[in-house]
Amino acid sequence: MKKIFYNFLLTSSLSVQAASLQVDPVVVTSKQNLKTSDIQSDHFVLTSDQLDQIGITTVGQVLATIPGLELSQTGALGGESTIFIRGLGSGYTLILVNGVKVFDPTTTNRSFNLSVLNSLNIERVEVLKGNQSVLYGSDAIGGVVNIITRKGQEQKSYAKVGLGNYELLSVSQNINFESSILQVGSYYQQAIGENDVEDGSEKDKKIIKGYDLSYLWSRGKWSLDSIIKKTNSYFDVDQYDYSLSQTKDDDQMYNETIHDLYHQKIQYDISGLNHLTFDLSHQEFFRWNKYLSNSKYSTARYMGHIQSLEVRYDERWKNSNFVTGMNMSAERFKSSSESDQYLSTLELFYNHKIDFKTLHFEFGTRTISNKDFGDHGIGAISIKKILTSEFYVRSSYKTGFKSPSLYQQKAESGGNENLTPEKSETLELGFGKNSEIWSYGSTFFYTHINNQIDYTDKYVNIDKTISRGVELSSLYKWSTVNLNSSLTLLNLAEIDGKEQVRRPDLSMTQALDWSFSSSDAVGVRWRYIGRRFDNKGLSEQVEMNAYSLADLSYRHFIGNGKISIQLNNLFDQQYEHARGYRTLGTNLQVDFVYNY
Repeated sequence: MKKIFYNFLLTSSLSVQAASLQVDPVVVTSKQNLKTSDIQSDHFVLTSDQLDQIGITTVGQVLATIPGLELSQTGALGGESTIFIRGLGSGYTLILVNGVKVFDPTTTNRSFNLSVLNSLNIERVEVLKGNQSVLYGSDAIGGVVNIITRKGQEQKSYAKVGLGNYELLSVSQNINFESSILQVGSYYQQAIGENDVEDGSEKDKKIIKGYDLSYLWSRGKWSLDSIIKKTNSYFDVDQYDYSLSQTKDDDQMYNETIHDLYHQKIQYDISGLNHLTFDLSHQEFFRWNKYLSNSKYSTARYMGHIQSLEVRYDERWKNSNFVTGMNMSAERFKSSSESDQYLSTLELFYNHKIDFKTLHFEFGTRTISNKDFGDHGIGAISIKKILTSEFYVRSSYKTGFKSPSLYQQKAESGGNENLTPEKSETLELGFGKNSEIWSYGSTFFYTHINNQIDYTDKYVNIDKTISRGVELSSLYKWSTVNLNSSLTLLNLAEIDGKEQVRRPDLSMTQALDWSFSSSDAVGVRWRYIGRRFDNKGLSEQVEMNAYSLADLSYRHFIGNGKISIQLNNLFDQQYEHARGYRTLGTNLQVDFVYNY
């Protein structure tokens, strides 16, 4: 481990001789449309060009390339995919699509399977690390991931076709009017021929298809942003045999999910410095599972609905800005074995950022009201001190919560309406440097979660968890060369004498990108994942070996087109995301894009 750490420091100490201008994009996930330099949480932004450069087509695997985020996936080309931020479980990472919370209310912990999303129609991905509960409420203790789809701003259409482990097809068409843009995009992705089980032979089929329809309109001080997104995913799944503590091939079990998302955003620009925004969304989940129980196959159907209305007002002054608002949400689920269940929540929030010359303050609060688990309040405060034109230090203390899921409260078997929200405390200390040539930073983080919900004979608040560690990051720019380096060290507390599973104690990333001509660019990415633990049966745990992966990419632009070639796992390393499930060896993906 020491050798790896010293190699990181050596690479991060390379000198540079020239620099290009560093772009400071706006991060809409902050709800205050802040520039990256003004955000006091650790953050990461992936643009559509960077997504093409990475050459990965599933959202889960894309997120796994971001420092501090780790992927758990039960299958080589799909399966159940979840993301851990700084070692916290997937239920503490909030997933957004165009700013709308997406979670399946029919699951036990409101989780969302990232495998049902691909990157074929994504414009950018924004990640805010650390507690974001004041702005986003439940499920954001670990952080927020916002997946933003293409909406026609570039006013161009494209067709994309891929060959390799994934068979890809994506088409988008823009229709421009005098004061609006209509965009229709469709996509199809399949993977056939790979097996999920490590020692299995049966081929598992994975299909993701869908369409996005977006409409942008503006006139005077009013603007309208409408989105309809429909996704259909089908995955063959395999059976876990608890008596043998291993996963076995099964050619009949499957999981099919239909997710419909309708989002309407209306904004009124009052004076250019303040805005009134109405966010309305409606989601529907239809899920079918075929499973084996007592030597018999059965099919279960689940239906879930989510409605949300958020009204917020934001105002920007010379040295400060704030946002305040109200969110009303309602969840509903029904299954073939459960009666119709319903849950509604009312939340009020306020967040304010103030700059006093070299001191930047941010503070906020949120109150939550629910008839089942009562009224609760949380808060956050952050301070950033600018030491020089380039150096800074910062600290923050934030409390957060995760509300009991509808299933945990209302399920006919094991439900408990006396559950209370899980409560968290997060402390962060950081320092760094921002410049056009060399930027680097470090963050020390500590999160303590109380009242963690677990299952005995029913769902109860009995557990607690602690996540602590440090993140180091570095970015060098030298002419047309970018070098990104990162290192994350984790120390997780045991729960009931057991390790927290699938979280590495050390992860490290090195990425080099070089545009060596106006039409050609290459990239090299290396990632090291340290030791992790996973469950073996109901009571035993096993340690999984550390591994490292190297990927190469090449992009060539031809007129209105582009060819991207991605060679993954260059040295054919054997590794596991989850015990007993296969991962890919050396594999090639070639994508063709034509803009028209």
